[in-house]
Amino acid sequence: MNQYRERLGQGEERVFTVEETLYQGQTAFQHVDIIRATGYGRVLFLNGERQSSEADEFIYHEMLVHPTLFRHPAPRRIFLAGGGEGAVSREILKHTSVETITQVDIDGQLIELCRQYLPAWSQGAYEDPRLHLIIGDALAHLRQTDERYDIIFLDLPEWSPDTPARELYTPEFYALVRQRLSPGGLMALQVGPVHPVHLAPFINVAQRVRAAFAHVILYPVTELRWGFGICADAPPPAGLFDAARLAAPLRYYNAQLHAELGALPTYIQQAL
Repeated sequence: MNQYRERLGQGEERVFTVEETLYQGQTAFQHVDIIRATGYGRVLFLNGERQSSEADEFIYHEMLVHPTLFRHPAPRRIFLAGGGEGAVSREILKHTSVETITQVDIDGQLIELCRQYLPAWSQGAYEDPRLHLIIGDALAHLRQTDERYDIIFLDLPEWSPDTPARELYTPEFYALVRQRLSPGGLMALQVGPVHPVHLAPFINVAQRVRAAFAHVILYPVTELRWGFGICADAPPPAGLFDAARLAAPLRYYNAQLHAELGALPTYIQQAL
């Protein structure tokens, strides 16, 4: 069988056994590969980097979404930058208090590819009347709108000095996000890898959001070797993991994880 090689860093790569190539091509913004790999099922790669796989995408998307939503007493209006696979919106829509999601993603072709080849990711989220999808620039939209949101989610490509999304990792952008939050509002984002060898992007983003927000909760997810953050101007309430707020069950996040969120390993604390 063929192999797909994902370069993780200098001198390191991950190899997938390809059972089927579902799509290869270029959108206006990035190269897309969608394969079916042994053990992982369907896998999405952007510019050669794995974004999510059928076997474990629920872990990433639940851990980005639910720790923040349960910390808000009544999240109704949500903004999402990115999230083209549709899985972030899928998880947000499980919360019955949510009235609207404004999702802004720049790559409309990628969204259509995900809807065609990865329908299990969105599970009908794009057909939900609460979701308002805008194909465009999230930065431009936030500059132009007067709307205020209870929670703003950033599901963006991993930070690097040359990422096309670098303008969404600046102090100016985080200041704009703060202006678009309702009183008591929260920003949630993926921060980056937390493996000791690949820690630099996480530290870079963590330091930036700590400079922009008075209160930041950082939390790693062991299975993913990835970290996330919740940011606010005031200390976010701990909240409760209340399954009654959900229209559908979760596969990963639970009350115990919610209670323990925010514990960082010593090596990350020292790096920060």
